[in-house]
Amino acid sequence: KITPPTVISLAKQEEEIFVPGQPESIKLSRLFRNLSELSREATQDFYREHLTFEYKAVRFLPVDEILFQLEGDPLATRRLARLTQGCESAAFEVAIGTAEGVAPVEDPALRERLAQDLQRARQAVVDLAPSAARAATRRTEARRRQDRFSVVSALLRSGFPIDPGPVPPGLSPEQAQVEGRKEAALEIQSAEAELAPFHQALSDRLTLALRLRPVGPGQGEIEAMVASLQGLVAARSRAAVLDSQLNVVRGLLWEAERERGSPLVVRPLYSASHELSRTVVSYRSVVDAVAYPFPFVLPEAARQDQEINVGLFLGPHRHDDQPAATSLQAMQLLIQVRRVEERIVGSLAELVERVEDALGWPPLPDPAPIPSKGEVPRTVSITVPHPVPPKWSSGRSAATG
Repeated sequence: KITPPTVISLAKQEEEIFVPGQPESIKLSRLFRNLSELSREATQDFYREHLTFEYKAVRFLPVDEILFQLEGDPLATRRLARLTQGCESAAFEVAIGTAEGVAPVEDPALRERLAQDLQRARQAVVDLAPSAARAATRRTEARRRQDRFSVVSALLRSGFPIDPGPVPPGLSPEQAQVEGRKEAALEIQSAEAELAPFHQALSDRLTLALRLRPVGPGQGEIEAMVASLQGLVAARSRAAVLDSQLNVVRGLLWEAERERGSPLVVRPLYSASHELSRTVVSYRSVVDAVAYPFPFVLPEAARQDQEINVGLFLGPHRHDDQPAATSLQAMQLLIQVRRVEERIVGSLAELVERVEDALGWPPLPDPAPIPSKGEVPRTVSITVPHPVPPKWSSGRSAATG
């Protein structure tokens, strides 16, 4: 176990801090004025010495932030499950308007109408959750099929001898992949249409609860979370593109390793990796500017009056030409942004339950696992899983991967 340095470790800086002949109070004043900078320098030196490798960038996070990322909040996970009634894939597809649009309402008559609307939205979430869970699964599966067709298309264009799977009469293997992508896109559209009522009910429930919240301390924090969530909502379409491109690169990486770096695989791999890298930059241009609504330690180079945004939370973007590094960077980016959304929605879910409790309504129970397509029910988890390497096979059907 490696223990980072304490203030005592800063003694190595005494030549710069302690000036002979000065009173002890002045010496201590100089030390503590520079304590933050010296602590970071000592920490970096300590880890560089004990870990014996160099690094390109360093981020300093509060201990609470690190613990949240590593351990999460089990109560927040349960609140999210109750909020969405176990519909994992739709958990964060909510849009709750601007901070001004969710301002607390004090008029009694209007509050009464909003409470009735909230009760209807709450019931709609419960009623629609099972079909929404199945639609979300269909959408995820269709997106993966679409990505598999993209991988096979890229390999076919490069001349790689891959089995394209069943090819309908009158179509070339390349045309069959195009048609497969079109069919998957129609399935995605159908699933999203089925999900739309559930998303609307979920958004209405959050919005109405925010409008019915009591006026008091903490209003600024709530408005900050609402504004941040809306900023991340605006980037969701780019996140979907990034996720799709990431799956293509990972599929090509798997084939490149399987074929021992065949040029017929490496060429499309690097082409897809460059496209992924451009999308990472585009995605970060949107999410970086979103305010980060939780405690954070500014980097030493940042101004102390600088707004803390998601870009500072993510750390600086480092371009890398290697596909494996680019795919890892994209994967970590999606997970980190998803965690920010998870934390925001989990906090707002707590507010929803407090509002409904104040109205005298019993809390919704923890949802039972929702089976899909007649399968045995499985445990629902809203924690972001660590992705596993995809099993793209050159000897299997493109439609079944």
